[in-house]
Amino acid sequence: MDYDVIIIGAGAAGLFAAANILSDRILVLEKSENAGRKIAIAGGGRCNFTNCTSREELINHYFEKRNFVKPATYDFPPKKLISYFNKNGLETFTDEKGRVFPKSMSGEDVVNLLLKLCKKNNAKIEYSAGVIGVEKNDGHFIVKTETEEYSSFFLIIATGGKSYPSLGTTGDGYRFAKMLGHRIEPPEPALTPVKTREIRGKSLAGISVRDKWVFVLRNNKKIIVCRGDVLFTHKGISGPAILDLSRVIKSGDTIEIQLTDFSNEDELLYDFNCKIDKNGRKQIANLLSIYAIPNRLSAFIMERLGLDKTIRCGDLHKRDRKRIVKNLFFRCEVEKKFGFDKAMLTKGGANVWEINSRSLESKLVKGLYFAGEVIDVDGESGGYNLQFAFSSGKLAAESINKKLNHK
Repeated sequence: MDYDVIIIGAGAAGLFAAANILSDRILVLEKSENAGRKIAIAGGGRCNFTNCTSREELINHYFEKRNFVKPATYDFPPKKLISYFNKNGLETFTDEKGRVFPKSMSGEDVVNLLLKLCKKNNAKIEYSAGVIGVEKNDGHFIVKTETEEYSSFFLIIATGGKSYPSLGTTGDGYRFAKMLGHRIEPPEPALTPVKTREIRGKSLAGISVRDKWVFVLRNNKKIIVCRGDVLFTHKGISGPAILDLSRVIKSGDTIEIQLTDFSNEDELLYDFNCKIDKNGRKQIANLLSIYAIPNRLSAFIMERLGLDKTIRCGDLHKRDRKRIVKNLFFRCEVEKKFGFDKAMLTKGGANVWEINSRSLESKLVKGLYFAGEVIDVDGESGGYNLQFAFSSGKLAAESINKKLNHK
């Protein structure tokens, strides 16, 4: 064989696997001119690479794939990843939400460390080496690029998904998986902002509300809920809560943001009337600020209802009080969610039922492994997806190491 292991893709999963396979015959094929491009831009370039949570709690951030990710993340949880980076010279910082970053707040430092570890492990990286075909023949894999043909005993597909296609992640791994007989769950954008109808183009851009309950309604039924921060943009809404919900959002859905701490309109109306009784001479906009509602958002709500924001509380008709309270359970209709060019992640990919979760080896093709976003696994925002990329790369590497020892 030319190599013991060929890895397609020099992203987080591919590089981490290459750094941990116990062989000096490793080839990484990367179609771009640089490695780790998504790592470098993650978290606005700050690279939130994991979350400081227990391994038991960690799996709850991967939705219906929690059982599939369990072996990889239990074997290599956040605590071990942070320790691994620290021992290899990367200092880290944890914020108040448990998100972990390199202390330098630069994703480039994470990429440079991974490349350093790959070099130390004698892993060879070929750049501008786009793979055009893969097959298995006589017990080994043949991997073809436009100019070369390579062979190996083991193959890891770690090409990522379809998010950020400008960085080269255009779903190539799905094609390679299909060539080897695997099913692909339809890829969809995840962790992406939402374009809304009524508030688009309004003066709400830049407004954020923190730690609010957010619901998705379809046919007037609440189908999913999340709690987190929401950011209004010039085209719609974003922020961690919206990004996490985007995996299920569809055109025509309604988003409801609970702007106060009250869970139903009756309780809020009672409290609202009590505050009006005590603050009858205040302008309504000033009263709404007691609920920590930003001034521009209050003004938008009043405009939406056709009410003067300077009206005194004591002059508000009971009917208008109810209308205001109803709008504090703020609703807007989804025109669409943004596509892969804005999405941070892909939902869909290589079907998990055809992959052994305890080794990440294919159940269909011996010696074939998957790691990272190419698998149909998507987690919440906050470092969970990079954590899975590293955990899955590590598990694939360790699984191959066991076979190399017996080869």
